[in-house]
Amino acid sequence: MLTAVAGEIPAMKQIPFLVGHSAGVSLNANAQQLVNLYFEPDRIGGRSAHIGYPGLKSVLSLPDGIELSGKSPTMEVRGLHVMGDYLYAVCGNYVVRVDSSLNKSLISTTILSTSSGPVVMADNGYQLFIAENLDKLAYVYDSVAGTWTQINEDDYSFLGGHDVAHQDGYFISSAVDSDTFYISSFNGANESDALAPWDPLQMYVANAKPGNIVRIISDHRELWVFKQYSTEVFYNSGDLDLTFRRMPRGNLEVGCASRNSVVALDNTLYWLADDRTIRRANGFTPEIISPPQIASQINRYSVVDDAVAFAWTEAGKKFYQITFPSADETWCYEVSTGIWSKRASYRDNFTMDTDDGRHRANCYAFFNGKHYVGDYSNGRLYEMDRETYTDNRHRIRRVAVGMPLLNDRQNFILDSFEVEFEAGVGLTPVSDADPDGVCLSQKPGSGGVQNLTINGPLASGGVADMGTARHVTITSTADDSGRSFTISGTDAYGEAVTETLAGPDAGMVEGAIPFATVTQVSIDDNSAGNITVGSASSVMPGEDPQAMLQFSKDGGHTWSYELWKSIGKIGEYTRRARWNRLGVSRSRTFRLVITDPVKVVILAAYFNGRAGVS
Repeated sequence: MLTAVAGEIPAMKQIPFLVGHSAGVSLNANAQQLVNLYFEPDRIGGRSAHIGYPGLKSVLSLPDGIELSGKSPTMEVRGLHVMGDYLYAVCGNYVVRVDSSLNKSLISTTILSTSSGPVVMADNGYQLFIAENLDKLAYVYDSVAGTWTQINEDDYSFLGGHDVAHQDGYFISSAVDSDTFYISSFNGANESDALAPWDPLQMYVANAKPGNIVRIISDHRELWVFKQYSTEVFYNSGDLDLTFRRMPRGNLEVGCASRNSVVALDNTLYWLADDRTIRRANGFTPEIISPPQIASQINRYSVVDDAVAFAWTEAGKKFYQITFPSADETWCYEVSTGIWSKRASYRDNFTMDTDDGRHRANCYAFFNGKHYVGDYSNGRLYEMDRETYTDNRHRIRRVAVGMPLLNDRQNFILDSFEVEFEAGVGLTPVSDADPDGVCLSQKPGSGGVQNLTINGPLASGGVADMGTARHVTITSTADDSGRSFTISGTDAYGEAVTETLAGPDAGMVEGAIPFATVTQVSIDDNSAGNITVGSASSVMPGEDPQAMLQFSKDGGHTWSYELWKSIGKIGEYTRRARWNRLGVSRSRTFRLVITDPVKVVILAAYFNGRAGVS
């Protein structure tokens, strides 16, 4: 916290704005927020910064043959797993195989018993094992034979079904609602086979403390058995009769609250503990990495056992991302800094307000050198891409709330507040108007409301595809200013939009609503001249990207009106966003919001002020 002495505040003093998300029990104590931004410290003589997380670029609608009206189905991508040269995706009760060129094939439509909820997958190189958290039931795909098999107690002596891991040639699964796990048999000398009868004598009980198994995961040839209230670690002893044995000191007095929160990252394991802290294994010591402010947020959630997590590494940065679906919130931890932030995306019932929900990513896989995630509801596979500045074409709302500016509880006058960005990141303007792209020249007659024929170069099957979001233009060769034109279609987000325009007087009028498609153009009566309908130049959010500033005098409980400044059109590399004459108060907390689809880097914040009347 910056505290200046009474008297004149130094001119253009830098304030501590590059902080992590720490809003917790009390806003007055900690109002700092970091949403869709992460902190990148300088370690080589440059500058630290807040940097925007990568966006989501849609690459596939996973299930074949079930897309409806061009939209993805309501379907959860439940898991992603790489085996060999393919990415396997569980989407609803479908299983899709994707090759390196992103060609997809549907390899199962009916095999799975459930259609929602995360699945756990493991493989031995040619067999893909899928556990749905069903009692004594799981599924195996043989990629060589191209066959699916349901394994169960009756046919395969399979007693597990809760989850699955693979270590030292064995598939390992735990029984539902028990403290017991089992291992697969070998088919031949050294080849593990999930389809060989499972040996019921190879049964292991993790009973150092009471409680059911929550998750089994193999890490560095150690088998970690996470239970409700404790964790036990086993190793392969080499004994064919009792293969896995508990490691000395491999008893942790900390359990796991969510099966799908356990993730391997940075040569260790991360998980949501039974006390609702986020833990990291340091050897056999479960270190807490969630500060009290983050823990207080998690503690207010009514449900946490549905939490899902994944980890990824990019350019040396390692991230652990955990989502709480019932709470509709996502948190992200960066390993090198230990700083937390939030990730948020548009909801399915998208509106242009500020009410974002959990991040769209439900599961993750690194495949063919790229980061892929599956959507939690729409069946889409995304590439998590540094050069993409939207989430599936929807805006990303990036928020930074810094530490409060104080003056020993004395009033001060804030003459100016300035934020330094990586400027000049505006998008290149596009000039590609097509004045008759929607409707070729035609003269509606006969009176009354009638539809124009959508037959321009952009049209196919009575629908004009604008290519990107554009304003609609209407041109007349005579005075049609007394006519009313109604345009219907969809916006860039696939939502239905309608706009009504007064006709032109022997010229052109341009609408104000961006249309991605135009499905209908109607006129309220016959026209005086020949009418053409087309598209204006592309509406490019981000040509002149803006930052919105609000300030709070009460520690973040209430906020001022919105104040907007440009952060630089393309090439305006020296631009700084500066807000003047911001009034008098004893404290100021500043909130910065950027929604334009551009690269966002916040470098520093400064103020200029002086002592005021108390």
